[in-house]
Amino acid sequence: MAIRKVTKAQIENISKQEEKILNILKTERHRAKKKFPLVYALVATFGLVATIAGFNRVIEKIDFLDSNPFILVILGVGILIATGAAYKKLG
Repeated sequence: MAIRKVTKAQIENISKQEEKILNILKTERHRAKKKFPLVYALVATFGLVATIAGFNRVIEKIDFLDSNPFILVILGVGILIATGAAYKKLG
């Protein structure tokens, strides 16, 4: 199996195609959001709740964090502060 080198023009072409696809998806997402706002909100809410429930189950499996909720709170706040600082630096 030979390895081909990718040229800069090919990468730019892929980037343009990717941008076109993302614009189409963005348009369709906005259309669906306007047409079905309740369904869109329910799906988004389900995604958020499922993520939080998943994190809860992962934390329950880590004995140290499950038995020390105070440390869990400190860790969580520390992560929020660190990511907030990183977010501010990114602009």
